Amino acid sequence: MAKEARHIVLQLIQVGRQVGGLETVRAVAFDQSADEISQLLAGRGLIAIGGDEDRRRYARYVVREHAGLRRSIILETLSELFPTFISVDEFFALIDTVGVADDDGHQSILPLGPELPPNLVSPADLEALLDQIVARSGELTGDGEEHQFREAFAELASAAAIRLLNGHPDVVPDVVTDLVLLLRETEQFSVSSDAFQALGKLFGTSRGRRQSSFWRAVGRIRSHPYSTDPDDVNLFLVQHLGWPVVLTADDLAWLVPDLQGRTDPRDRQTALRTAHALWREFGQDPAILASMVAALEDDPRLAEQLTAWQTPQPETPEMIGHIARMEELRERNAKRTAERDTGWIEMIEALRADPTFFDRLSPQTADSVDSRLFHLWQFLSWRTQSRSVYAIESLDVVAPIFGPELTRRFGEALIAFAYAHTPHEVTEQEGGVRSVTNLDTMALGGMALAASTIPNWARTISPERADQAARLAIIELNGLPAYLISVAETHPDRVRPVLRTAIERQLDRADPQGHGMLDRLEYADPAFARLMAPDLLSYLETHPSISAVMLEKAVSVVIRALPHVPDGLAAFVAERVDSASAPVIAGYYLLLLFVILGDPAVDALGSKMRTLGPADQAALCCTLLPRLFGDRFRRSIEAPVALSVQRLEQLLVLAFEGIRPDDDINRPSNKVYSPKLRDEAQDARSSIFNRLLQTPGEATHAALLRLATIPGFHIEPEWLRIHAYRRAEDDAFLPAWMASDLLVFERKFDRQPTTTADLQFLAQRRLEGIQHDLIHHKFAQGDTVQSLVDENAVQRWVATALETRQDEAYTVHRETHYAGEKEPDIVLASRHSGLELPIEIKVADGLSVAQMEAALDTQLCGQYLRHDTTRHGILLLVYQNERRDGWELTPGAPKVPFDSVLTHLNEKARLIREVSALGPQPIIVIIDVSKVVPIKVQRDQARARAATKRKASEPNREPASTKKRNGSK
Repeated sequence: MAKEARHIVLQLIQVGRQVGGLETVRAVAFDQSADEISQLLAGRGLIAIGGDEDRRRYARYVVREHAGLRRSIILETLSELFPTFISVDEFFALIDTVGVADDDGHQSILPLGPELPPNLVSPADLEALLDQIVARSGELTGDGEEHQFREAFAELASAAAIRLLNGHPDVVPDVVTDLVLLLRETEQFSVSSDAFQALGKLFGTSRGRRQSSFWRAVGRIRSHPYSTDPDDVNLFLVQHLGWPVVLTADDLAWLVPDLQGRTDPRDRQTALRTAHALWREFGQDPAILASMVAALEDDPRLAEQLTAWQTPQPETPEMIGHIARMEELRERNAKRTAERDTGWIEMIEALRADPTFFDRLSPQTADSVDSRLFHLWQFLSWRTQSRSVYAIESLDVVAPIFGPELTRRFGEALIAFAYAHTPHEVTEQEGGVRSVTNLDTMALGGMALAASTIPNWARTISPERADQAARLAIIELNGLPAYLISVAETHPDRVRPVLRTAIERQLDRADPQGHGMLDRLEYADPAFARLMAPDLLSYLETHPSISAVMLEKAVSVVIRALPHVPDGLAAFVAERVDSASAPVIAGYYLLLLFVILGDPAVDALGSKMRTLGPADQAALCCTLLPRLFGDRFRRSIEAPVALSVQRLEQLLVLAFEGIRPDDDINRPSNKVYSPKLRDEAQDARSSIFNRLLQTPGEATHAALLRLATIPGFHIEPEWLRIHAYRRAEDDAFLPAWMASDLLVFERKFDRQPTTTADLQFLAQRRLEGIQHDLIHHKFAQGDTVQSLVDENAVQRWVATALETRQDEAYTVHRETHYAGEKEPDIVLASRHSGLELPIEIKVADGLSVAQMEAALDTQLCGQYLRHDTTRHGILLLVYQNERRDGWELTPGAPKVPFDSVLTHLNEKARLIREVSALGPQPIIVIIDVSKVVPIKVQRDQARARAATKRKASEPNREPASTKKRNGSK
């Protein structure tokens, strides 16, 4: 039996609990020569349908033969048979053998946990389980290092601790406290685990639990590296290192007696410190203080310490002076704040009372403006919530304070100031820090206000005003102001030089740490990228030695401009890829080439990699792939590059060649790190594989199977075949039904197609139904189809037959125009979505195999399946009259029957479908009436048979004339 078939049978036995398969699962479960999945499924089936004796025997087998069994089988057995048939000691002996990391080094003990086995209820078993876990979880270190065992068993151990505590209402067993302190060091688990949080809450549910767990925690924390004084452990440290209880005044009822009752002097010191802290926090009750004093009568040292705490040390002269200076500063700041607020109120009230002051503003100069207008703008800036931009497009935030008249006059004055202001030249310092004046930012606010309040502002301003607006725009704090988009549309010749100057300044400076105009264009409106793309490309042409940092920024902006770029860009970029000596430079040009060309860029990448050594190949791929496909921390380019499945397959192979898994950086889980370029490239390599897996269609299935045949490929062939199977399985599922589909199905036993794939599947079933009725219906018309005189008649008959079966699913059309004014024979159009399915009909009798191939490849795929919304189609072959001499598949080859021709054409259609999920998806359907005997021929044959029968019976009959002669005698 094939391996896959055996897996299905074993699954059916287990899931269906087929007792008749018990002997089968018994045989396979104990057969170590069987493959891993077969043994695993057989073990599950044996546990599911076998008796206790089978389970006991299987448990003994796993314990005895564990050295020769796969990890998955051992863990599956433990999850099902512990503790009934496997003891705690045996459980951990097996865990020690298989470890807590899978074959890839990732921490996992699945399917164990997180729930406990329901029959693990014995307090002795629970405590033994926790003892074993704690013993293997290491010591408290505080160093934050990864501890795989602790993390693997965290959920299971928490559940066991909760179940154990349910039997100890007034005490916390020491092992549970130890466990909580250890798990607290696993911060990622302790923060997110509901079980851990629930366990912590149980610690505080009774006085006995708080008291017992507190002293156990104190004892463990004395040896903790964070404990600077083991003789004087305080409450804060105990809580900080994992004890999950917040004490209240009620806990003084056990802390005060422990001042006297604890035998260890260090415990009494901790009890005094903790009790005194709670006493101070919760009201300083004199009666409780008296009880503490009484409890310390036999310990003079602690009594003296308590007295000292109650008698604060006098403040030194230095401390008194410091407190006085701090109070003086506080009062001074409060006075200044009050004066500022009063000043604003008085100024605004005065201006509201006389808005005509705007008519008497001081003359504006290049470096000065009326102080009242400036202060109003400062107030507006202060009130504006956003601190990330200079441009202010509305006065709504100050309108309730200013009043309508002052607000209107202020807006007009601010716009007038902006129009009259000449922007200063923006200067940039090291690191891209810009020097901007207050008057420039004030003018930018006025210009933005004008753009947002004056209708069609950009169309009404002069070219000089547009130039001024553009020069102000580049001082914006982040990005570019919104008004510049409309200015660039109406006055591109004024905006473009300003942005070009800023871009060239950044490119010439080539500061890797700087943030200039290119960076802003990367996230600004794409209209700016389209405006500046010609200048950027011109700069690249004249500066072949541009630095990698600047090239990355320039390429990012050009990508945002696509597809609005000059002709010939692809050829220029391809030439730069070939001539680039630095792999990083080639990587950025390849990025641009991928976005422009898509699939053909894979060939350019392969050609470039063949010229590089391993280190340069890695540098090239580390540069290109993260930007092309993204990584776990950032997205790729905004519009993902559309690549066919075949090209994704090739790219994946190239990615493994350039980013070799042997050189991968393996980061420990649950640890913070700063990702490097290599980390990003590894993630991008995985992204290529994931995109391939997520692409539906036969092309993906075929690509995965091809990858599985590559010798030494870095993904296991078995996994690739499993992914191929899952891809085929997912593709077999039809889209989810909508509510309307149920109503149609109830009435018509049908479903409306929503995609061309749905429509193709529906048409295939309709044609198969027609084929069946032509042969087997009580009014079969196979001879009618057989007698149709030509291809046109056949097409009309098929169209009529499909139309009679259309119901509410589709409509039938003929001669619909497609690419190049080509017309398929029949088109089905979905009534639900309007999508279309072309059907090309050919009568196979008189065609050669080459002509049928041309009908499939050239006519159906090449002419009708080229549009993005029409990728699915049908080549319908009608076989009317039997061709006894058969067909030649290739010239000169032996002739074969029609079934062999059909197999050949189906294989060709499959290969076409496998090229790309975005390409043509044709199928072959036949209507075969070649075996039908026409009615006339049937009648003639019947007459001939009857005549033959009569003739055969004539020698046994005596002729009438003979009888007459005999009678006369």
